[in-house]
Amino acid sequence: MKKLLSLLSILTISGTAVPTTIAASPYKKEESLNSNINLQTNNLEILNRSKRDSDGDDIVEYNQPSFFNKVRHTFLLKPDTFESLIFYYYNNRDYIFAPKGFFKNFKLIGSKSMAWRVFEVLPKNFSEINNFWQNSGKRSTIEIKVVEKNWGSWENNDYVIESINIKNDEKENKYLKKLWNDFNGDLSKEYIDLGIIEDENDNFILNKLKEKYPNLNTSYFEVFEKKDYSFFDKSFSTKFKIKSNNELIYPIQTLNYKFTFITKKWLNEDLPKLIDNENLIQNWKSNFINWQNETNRQINKDLPKYGNNEIGKALKRTWKGNNINELNNKLLSLNHILETIDSKFKLNELYSKVQNLEKDINELKSQINKLNQKISEIQNSLNKNEDLEDCANIGGLISASTGWIPYIGTLISTVSGTAAAICTIANA
Repeated sequence: MKKLLSLLSILTISGTAVPTTIAASPYKKEESLNSNINLQTNNLEILNRSKRDSDGDDIVEYNQPSFFNKVRHTFLLKPDTFESLIFYYYNNRDYIFAPKGFFKNFKLIGSKSMAWRVFEVLPKNFSEINNFWQNSGKRSTIEIKVVEKNWGSWENNDYVIESINIKNDEKENKYLKKLWNDFNGDLSKEYIDLGIIEDENDNFILNKLKEKYPNLNTSYFEVFEKKDYSFFDKSFSTKFKIKSNNELIYPIQTLNYKFTFITKKWLNEDLPKLIDNENLIQNWKSNFINWQNETNRQINKDLPKYGNNEIGKALKRTWKGNNINELNNKLLSLNHILETIDSKFKLNELYSKVQNLEKDINELKSQINKLNQKISEIQNSLNKNEDLEDCANIGGLISASTGWIPYIGTLISTVSGTAAAICTIANA
């Protein structure tokens, strides 16, 4: 009965009660915060408006209950403040949510005696609040409304989240600003290419990140969600988490940006195997070897039967012409295959990252063109009934490439085999 009478007395005077404000100064010592609270009396509506117009304040606002309305507290936190809240949550949650802790510097509006239990709702619901923040632009005030769970019951007046919103304002987030600056503005890109690294080990990735962005403090970064990104061009991608450390310099968050890279192992071992195992090349090489074997058989067994008289020489010349034409067609086919591989494996996208790759690919194509020119010379000689020049050194057309191409055995062997076949036919 005594509790009921007390409750009725509150309801009776709530309409005429004058709200008051507690202003907790950030410059006072913690010891004096609890004992020396400055109580100010003012009109609540005017006070709220003046406080909200002040850009420098983080606010906890108390709304007077009425017969139909619950007790409600509203947190208005600036971006820098909320980033600090996240930092302290992960580092010292007992301190951050204590009355003498993080919230001692807040402006308290509308309550004679702030019920500090209201702050307990934040750690209990931190995941929900933080997820909301992480999905926002992080450059506006976050508004968190808290209500009593069992309004009217003095025995159990826990607080729960009523709503979370982002205000339509623009506030600087100095921690986010530093992160963007240290990334040289690249966080606006769809993905960030780290280039070539030694291996997919986390340390190599972090070292490459530091090499690309010297101002970035990578001790705050950890690698996660590492996976194949594109089988043919970028090879791998990863994401980064910014973790809690000794001090707050970056927002504690997951960077949902795609960081791509290529490993040297993939370039030197895996990609050559992929190209070597391409069906187009394998089929071409198989057909070429069969044709080459048949050509050698004819040279060793059929051509000697032609003899060295004029008729025999004419037959040999016709045979050479036919086989040179066939070889020319095979070279054209091989060149077409190279163009197909160039497109399929998106080598053009690798040119900017792999030193000498473009040079090597172009060199291989150039060598095929030289072989085609050699074939044209032989064809002209045959058409003019001229003696063929010595072809012993034609293999020199296949020069040793630098960097990447030498690892691709099948491509080199096929082109070299073609050069040898030209000499074999020309000298038959």
